[in-house]
Amino acid sequence: MSWEDQGGPRNGGRALWSPPGKKARPADFDLILKCFKFTDLFNRQSSLSSSPSSETTSNPGMHPEDMDGQVSGAGRRPIFSNEKVINDCIHGSIQLPPAILAIVDTPQFQRLRYIKQTGTCHLVFPNATHNRFQHSIGVGHLARKFAEELRRRHQDWMDEKDILCVMMAGVCHDLGHGPFSHLWEQFVKEAGQKEFHHEDLSIAMFNHLIEENNLRPKLKELGDLNEDDLLFVKEQIAGPICKETGLPDHRASHESWPYRGRDESKSFLYEIVANKETGIDVDKWDYFLRDDHYLKIGHLFDHQRFISYSKVLEVDPGNGTSRRRICLRNKEETNLLEMCSDRARLHSLGYQHRVSKVADRMLKDAWLSAKDHIQVKGKDGQVHNLVTASTAMDMVAHCRLTDEYVYFKIMEDANPKLKDAQAMLNRIERRDFYLDVFELNTKDFPVLHNKTEKEVKQMLFEYTTKFGSGDDAGETKSLDLDQIVVLKKVVSTGTKTKKAFFYRKDTTIFTKDINTLRVNALEQESFFICCKDRSLGDITKKFAMAWSTSLRQKNGHIP
Repeated sequence: MSWEDQGGPRNGGRALWSPPGKKARPADFDLILKCFKFTDLFNRQSSLSSSPSSETTSNPGMHPEDMDGQVSGAGRRPIFSNEKVINDCIHGSIQLPPAILAIVDTPQFQRLRYIKQTGTCHLVFPNATHNRFQHSIGVGHLARKFAEELRRRHQDWMDEKDILCVMMAGVCHDLGHGPFSHLWEQFVKEAGQKEFHHEDLSIAMFNHLIEENNLRPKLKELGDLNEDDLLFVKEQIAGPICKETGLPDHRASHESWPYRGRDESKSFLYEIVANKETGIDVDKWDYFLRDDHYLKIGHLFDHQRFISYSKVLEVDPGNGTSRRRICLRNKEETNLLEMCSDRARLHSLGYQHRVSKVADRMLKDAWLSAKDHIQVKGKDGQVHNLVTASTAMDMVAHCRLTDEYVYFKIMEDANPKLKDAQAMLNRIERRDFYLDVFELNTKDFPVLHNKTEKEVKQMLFEYTTKFGSGDDAGETKSLDLDQIVVLKKVVSTGTKTKKAFFYRKDTTIFTKDINTLRVNALEQESFFICCKDRSLGDITKKFAMAWSTSLRQKNGHIP
């Protein structure tokens, strides 16, 4: 029997589908598309005929195309209608509602495309060139996902606008980052600004983004957001906001309710994006997945399972103040331990890899050398150096600061005062890194515990000046202290407090010290001894080894 006799009709001498064993023709796909369109139209009509015409409640999980034409409230579209769907390499399809797109499609947010997520890790892991833009979108997606799951369980405790604000906080939480992310914050602090926090800049940048793009009317139209909602977004990112300055209030007490964007009945919403209590939040979950995707170090934590086994319950932490907190099912203790393990592993093998630490130090040395000789234009023609471009809260100037902007500003300037900085950047390009000669772990040398890099360097120098390194004492004493570099590596679990809230199957609540989950075993503290001039590596190693031997002989007490 021929394939035509089996139901392969002809249409004007052309088959509507191809015979078996032959390549598909365009007609095949035309027919498939017609079938899908017919099915979609049938489903829409069935949905409209079976639903009351007065229905206005929108479903956060509804497909964006199914939301077209619906209205809620006084003729206003639902918050999650007409969403744009993007494809993310980590989370797959991510839906961005119009109010979020209004934020994303601004120069201030697009700037995050030009800031590397993992600093100098790409010098060790070549694929780690992903950026803060990708991470911010991912955090917003997870924040929404978590909030929607909580709303499904507690519909009377939150609404769609709360979910939108939580998602917006996730998307905007890193707006203030400077070049090479956290490395810039370290540089500014070393330059003398000890109280500098990138979260402060995130809030200032968020305010600037709203004002510069005149987004208040648009956010009101697209998401029904008012000033309290915008304040709620900022509080989730950086904690309590000072009324006078509009910036984070780092001295605010959390004993009484410190927030104004939402009342205490919605306290659990502040634990999703940037958890100031425990450090367990979706910000970490995205960078665990995203950074590991590019670094290939390995991860075990299951964030979807964490979300599925989370509940909001009334908790009294022991001070007589009962608040609604996000609690985890007690059988998920192992999953929480894996979260701590993943963070420690990423820091130990990735972010604080020996070569990354050395490259960080060299890049900061280049910036410190160049900081007073680079001009950055700010608002109304004001001129800043590299440090004040961030600390002066001039967002026009800070917006200019990206990885490549700072690099080319230094490299292309003919100012002779920039020669040292240019030479340092050239060394990094040639991989002529400072030479790492010795490592000391504080478990073996407890006297070094909690010491700073500066303090350890001074201890090394004092020992060498006093005792030398044995046979070559005279040679070692001639070593220049400026050639020695001490780098500190600290690996922690990232949990701010050691207390987590769990519930049993019968919903009884109990607290547990995270230390009992054996997370302390994950923590590390060590020091790398390096020298800037690689030709001095042998001498530096001799006196470092002699000093370490002395520390062992004195049971951790220096002479």
